[in-house]
Amino acid sequence: MTELPLVSVVTPSYNMGRFIEETIRSVLSQDYPRIEYIVMDGGSCDGTLEILEKYRDRLQFQSQPDHGAADAIHRGFGLSKGSILAWLSADDTYLAGAVSAAVAALAQAPEVGVVYGDASWVDESGKVIGLLGIDMDVKEYIRRIQGLHLVSASGFAISALVARLSPHGLSAM
Repeated sequence: MTELPLVSVVTPSYNMGRFIEETIRSVLSQDYPRIEYIVMDGGSCDGTLEILEKYRDRLQFQSQPDHGAADAIHRGFGLSKGSILAWLSADDTYLAGAVSAAVAALAQAPEVGVVYGDASWVDESGKVIGLLGIDMDVKEYIRRIQGLHLVSASGFAISALVARLSPHGLSAM
């Protein structure tokens, strides 16, 4: 039997104490057994670090000033060991089974390199206020996201693809 691939999830965070514990729980409660979870904190001073400390035995984290979320994600990917990479913002959450579904989809069609699923927009109280789906008409999808890119909370990519697309590879991140 072949070993399941390691999935590395990176969460960039800065002063997201009121949201990050729910984000952490959504990653750590996944049914997929091989997740490496890395939180890259930009030097928070709002209680985020105390929350991260509570989970120190189940995740890795660094707290130091950065140059924004993209920098934090790149540095987190540089630390990661997974063959599948994802990032989840500190105010987003995974639904149950999200990681397993992504791994299964990539295993079924590894040549695609990136998979993403449906996503829900929620307000601060957790109420769903909108849906984005892969079955949605392209024009409707673009209208709903207002021309932005894919929803990062539902995306997973093969690390070799990310490394190939990065100007300096993952080790330089």
